[in-house]
Amino acid sequence: MYNFLIVEDEPRQLRALTNIIRQLRPSYVVNQAVDGLQALEFINHHAVDVVITDIRMPEMDGMQLIEALYDKKHAAKIILCTGYGEFEYAQKAIKMEIFDYFVKPTGKSDIESLLVKVEKKLEEEQIKLKETEHLEKKLDDSFPIFMTYLLNKWVGGSLLEKERLELEQSLNITGPGIAFIAEFSDPDQWGAKPSFEGVLKAHSNPIGQSVSFVKEGHRERWITIVTLSQLSKQGLKGLIACLNKLIIDINSENNVELTIGTSRITLNIFTDAKQAYEEALTSLERKFFYGLGKVIVYSEANDRHNSFNLQDKEEELSAAIRKSDIETISLIINGLFQDIDTLIHIEPEQIKEELVRVTRNQSKVIKHLVAKPYYDQFISTLRLKLMRCKDYRELRHDAKNILFEIVDLLHTREDNNSLIIQQCQKYIETHYHEDISLDFLAQRFHFNASYFSNLFKSHAGISLSEYLVKVRMEKAHELLVATDYKISEIALKVGYKDAAYFIRMFKREMGLSPNKFRQVNG
Repeated sequence: MYNFLIVEDEPRQLRALTNIIRQLRPSYVVNQAVDGLQALEFINHHAVDVVITDIRMPEMDGMQLIEALYDKKHAAKIILCTGYGEFEYAQKAIKMEIFDYFVKPTGKSDIESLLVKVEKKLEEEQIKLKETEHLEKKLDDSFPIFMTYLLNKWVGGSLLEKERLELEQSLNITGPGIAFIAEFSDPDQWGAKPSFEGVLKAHSNPIGQSVSFVKEGHRERWITIVTLSQLSKQGLKGLIACLNKLIIDINSENNVELTIGTSRITLNIFTDAKQAYEEALTSLERKFFYGLGKVIVYSEANDRHNSFNLQDKEEELSAAIRKSDIETISLIINGLFQDIDTLIHIEPEQIKEELVRVTRNQSKVIKHLVAKPYYDQFISTLRLKLMRCKDYRELRHDAKNILFEIVDLLHTREDNNSLIIQQCQKYIETHYHEDISLDFLAQRFHFNASYFSNLFKSHAGISLSEYLVKVRMEKAHELLVATDYKISEIALKVGYKDAAYFIRMFKREMGLSPNKFRQVNG
């Protein structure tokens, strides 16, 4: 990770260049300054690896900034951002040993090329610096740190030839051997302690020469490369016995679980360290299926080649959710994890992603039953919960619970909706004489009008407007039989301002005009 400082007084250019670098290198720290003075103040108090500066700026321009840094012999790589017609400035800056320059405007590809170029230079300088420090301070406290750096490059397959020769001479690890990775469930308990290196050596040395170190960026993981005195299954068997004893000793004495993944035996462990490390890592990742606190031995059968797809189960799951069939849901999810021998060939992340996809699809059934913020939070939490599962048992448990929660929400919300529709019907039966509309009722009961219309019909069996007409006609029927009100008065009393329209509606519903109905039933 490198620290960049962009110096530019034009806000849009500053923002654009900053965004491009952050997109291309998310791990980099990108700082900003609007002129040379602000930049110089920042550089005086912060570590800066690369300065990208414009020329024309207020207070202190880019050339003055470059001169100030040149006088201070500052190590930052300076990249000049110039416009057309400003080449004389670029030529002057080159004399002051700036790293590079580019002409505005520029695009992502040009910035990418610059980043690659400056990264290469910085890396070369860092390597040179580390080599110098190594030679001068071989017995210094920094030596173990540098060795860890080299050892990580070794298993990563990125050693330079000089580093490889030096490491080979320093380690004296040759011939057949094996790699294993020891991972702590809680690195704060044991993994971060330097003393664990001695523990690993004590358990490895009976087998052969070994070296142990922490994986960069993963302080919970210790990598050990060990030679085997004999190229045979007996040598591997002896190592596994030592590692099992190590797990028992660590797990019994500390509130932590140690899990170990091993590689196959390789003919030349020094040259094949990268392959051995990758095999050990593959074995370690199988802990998702085999569990923690074990030695997991690499086998070609562990190679990942299967896929995990639940499309053929989704329709069955949907039907079970609609029926609130918890037993069937459990059987479906449990069935996915029955054949562990098949599952170990699949990336755990792939299994998690597929279950996220399926549970998200099943969640759509409650999307219109709950408030949008609640639904969005449900989906977000769903993914977080499944992706952080440490083993398949936890994943199976959480996936079922999510589906059960969907069933509960669906059942609860449907019950609530049924109660709301009943309340709506009662409101219509007591306010039928008022000016009632779908929009009015939907707003009253806090629903979208279109959704409320469908919801009412699904529960009442008829549309809301049909139900309103039905109630009004029933009330009109009572008034025609029991009172001497005029037809126009009855129309008003049941919610119709237009008597002619009321007569048409009455005749359509009852088969007779209001007057004829009164004569027949009077």
